[in-house]
Amino acid sequence: TAPMLAFIWRPDDAYIPHDRLRHDSFMLCWGAQWRGEKKVMSACLTKKEAVKQDDTRIVTELADLIREASIVVAHNISGFDLPMLNNRLLFLGLEPLGPVRVIDTLTLARKNFRLAYNRLDYLGEVLGLGRKIKTDFELWRKCYLGDEVALGKMLRYNRRDVVLLG
Repeated sequence: TAPMLAFIWRPDDAYIPHDRLRHDSFMLCWGAQWRGEKKVMSACLTKKEAVKQDDTRIVTELADLIREASIVVAHNISGFDLPMLNNRLLFLGLEPLGPVRVIDTLTLARKNFRLAYNRLDYLGEVLGLGRKIKTDFELWRKCYLGDEVALGKMLRYNRRDVVLLG
C-alpha cells in the first residue's frame, strides 16, 4: 500500500484534517497462493499506473480472487488488508467484498502465545521459516513515484510474505 500524501505545517502535527489530504493510500501490489499449490500469484502496478495512482486493475483482480476463496489466511487481514481493500473498492466505485471468512495469523499469535513480537517477520524467524525481505520508507516513496525497480522489489516483498504464511 502506498503512503498517503498530505500538506502539513509541522512534522509533528498530531492531527491532519481531511482538507490537507492530497491523495489517499492506494494499492501497489499483492501476492496470494491457493492452499496446496506451489505457485504464488501476484500483481503489481505498472510504472504508468503508479504515476497515475490507478490501482483499479490490481484491486479488481485481488477482490475477485478473495471472492473465490472459501477462507483467506493472512497476517493482520482483519485489521489492515480487508479494510484497505474495501476502502479501495469504495474509492473506485466498485462493489465491496461482503463477508469474508478469514484466519488472521496476527490474531492467532496474540491469542495463543506470549511472544515478544507478533510481527510476521518475528514469527517466521521463531518458526524457522525465514525472514521477511527488509524494506524502508524509501522503497515505498519510489514505488509511489513509479520506479520500476522499486515496484519489482515490492512485488518480491509481497511474494515472500505469501511464502512465510504458506
